[in-house]
Amino acid sequence: MSGGVCNSVLFVCQLPLLLILAPYTSCVDAFLGKIYNEWMKKPISKTTKSTDPRKKLSPEVRDALDTYNEEMRNHILSLTQKSDREMKRYVTEQNKKSNQEMKKHVTETLKKTAKETQRYIGSVSEEHQARTSAVAEQYSEVNRKLDMHTEMIGGIAEDVAVLKENVVEIKEDLKTKVDKTEVIHLSRRVSVLEHTS
Repeated sequence: MSGGVCNSVLFVCQLPLLLILAPYTSCVDAFLGKIYNEWMKKPISKTTKSTDPRKKLSPEVRDALDTYNEEMRNHILSLTQKSDREMKRYVTEQNKKSNQEMKKHVTETLKKTAKETQRYIGSVSEEHQARTSAVAEQYSEVNRKLDMHTEMIGGIAEDVAVLKENVVEIKEDLKTKVDKTEVIHLSRRVSVLEHTS
């Protein structure tokens, strides 16, 4: 037997044991996959003249190999699908965890920001109320001064009314009174008339 055929037969002999253990252990799966991959990748021996080393095998061995190849492909396909499902489940779980962590982080940040915002708005509100109360106090002081000025203006208006009356009386009196220069002229005329008479 050539080396390639011997390896194939050895591999086929180990198959039942490997197939029994394969579903139970991941390391057996890895070992089985490694053996299968190495067997499938082996180059054709240079000593063999035919291109297909399987032609030298008996039909029973070829059938066993074909059956094994089909079983192996199905097994690898099922492992791949299983690992795909597990990967999808893992990714889904990780997404859920990261989404929950993100929601938790956002919620905590919003709470912290809300507290800081409330604190800031409270301080701004207190400052605004303090300034508003100062303006209100100034406004009441302005109103008090305005009332005092109104009273003063009322008093001044009364005084002006009295002054107007006095000015009118003085005007009336002035109309009846004579000017000093006229009195001097009159007294000269009278003295001139007295001297002439």
